[in-house]
Amino acid sequence: GWGRTNEGALGNGGGYDQGSGDYCYRTYPEKLMTDVAFVDGGGILDGITVAIKTDGSLWYTGNVVRKTIYGMKVTNWEYQTTFQKLTDDVSFAMAGGSSIYAVKNNGELWEYKPEKIWEYGESGFDQSGNPIDGAYHFEFKSKKIMDDVEKLADGGQILALKKDGSVWAWGYNSQGQVGNGTYGSSVDDEVKQPVKVLENVQDLAVGYNYASSAAIKTDGSLWIWGSCPEGATKSEFSTKPIKLLDSVKDVAIHQLDFVALLPDDTIQAWGYFSDFSDAFANSNDSPIKDIEVSLQVLFALKEDGILWAIGNNMNHTFGMESAGMENGEKIEDITTPVQLTGIKKVETPVQTAPQTAAPTTSKVLVNGKAVSFDAYKISGNNYFKLRDIAKVLSGTDKQFEVTWDSAKNAINLISGQSYTPVGGELATGSGANQQAVLNTSTVYLDGKQIALTAYTIKGNNYFKLRDLGQSFDFGVGWDGANNTVTIDTNTGYTPE
Repeated sequence: GWGRTNEGALGNGGGYDQGSGDYCYRTYPEKLMTDVAFVDGGGILDGITVAIKTDGSLWYTGNVVRKTIYGMKVTNWEYQTTFQKLTDDVSFAMAGGSSIYAVKNNGELWEYKPEKIWEYGESGFDQSGNPIDGAYHFEFKSKKIMDDVEKLADGGQILALKKDGSVWAWGYNSQGQVGNGTYGSSVDDEVKQPVKVLENVQDLAVGYNYASSAAIKTDGSLWIWGSCPEGATKSEFSTKPIKLLDSVKDVAIHQLDFVALLPDDTIQAWGYFSDFSDAFANSNDSPIKDIEVSLQVLFALKEDGILWAIGNNMNHTFGMESAGMENGEKIEDITTPVQLTGIKKVETPVQTAPQTAAPTTSKVLVNGKAVSFDAYKISGNNYFKLRDIAKVLSGTDKQFEVTWDSAKNAINLISGQSYTPVGGELATGSGANQQAVLNTSTVYLDGKQIALTAYTIKGNNYFKLRDLGQSFDFGVGWDGANNTVTIDTNTGYTPE
């Protein structure tokens, strides 16, 4: 990690300088932990970092609660400067609002909220380093929020993307960023319980200014609500999701800097990056995989694993001691892409904690005909081998081709084309439970990146049947009385 180490956010033992009142900075990447699969740098808690290790354990560092002494608020914080373990069996996590949120491997979303524990007589320090009595510690209280969650986003409001593609939101709502049609800046206006605001979504983004929300639908369209980018819409904010662009690969927001990555790898942006449409055109020939925005810094992760940055380096956000220097003088704006030093390759986060996959015992009918599949139930959902579904649908109106791009670690799905068998399709399973590991390959449908949950079982890719039904618009049904799953290519997909 690198950048500002306020309140121990890097977990390297450093933090706020109580004596000088200054923040400390790390100007180049420093190794902080090993065996890490996922990391999130904060959100509204501005100074807390959460990390998931490859064994599924969740760790945190940085500020957690503001300290109050004898009813008077002081300006220092209760914070950790090294990583501490919080819980296990986690696939996704973030710091949001005044809590840490964790998605368990079974899809359950849990909130871990710090609560004060007064310990009179212990000593603390104020911002100037003067000792004070009556400092307190904290402990986390946990509660379950909902089921079937895939990922989260936080900007004061919390957005949760469920596995069925629906988006649920709650929290601060000063500019309508929850998306439920209301807004208000008082505590009473905060939305306490999750509300459903959008469907058919594959990805989320929020602005860390309490006020902007965005989602990319499965058709690639970009929708926004809350504070809107200046000049992009008729009004300054919207309390309901509105469509902004027809087709994007990714979106990132910080404060009122909106950046959309278009299919041709150009940038459409509002705010600081409005003149950066071809920002990464000359960085290298590798396509852009992901973008992120920090305080006036735009990061781009290429398919080759190289991380690039452009923008303002005032907080050493580039992780380079030399970046932003010219003839010995500091220059903050960097207008050509910089490859971050000390980072050879950024790997896609991997959840290695395996799931138990139980063989599906239900009968399966494809257009009324019984077909035997080596299918499994994982966390209550039916997962089918991708190539098995492609084979049985080949020749129908809902057929699709499957190809593999090893250089990009990508699965390509091409609708309307007949399937080319590779061998092993519709092979009979052993009937025993198997270990399923979350698949991290990028999935493209007709050239557009889509988000589908997949698991690898015995070297084969298994996808949720309803996800495939939605992607290729074929009917998926359930006959509970006869314990039968139905696949119908003569009808369109209908959500549960």
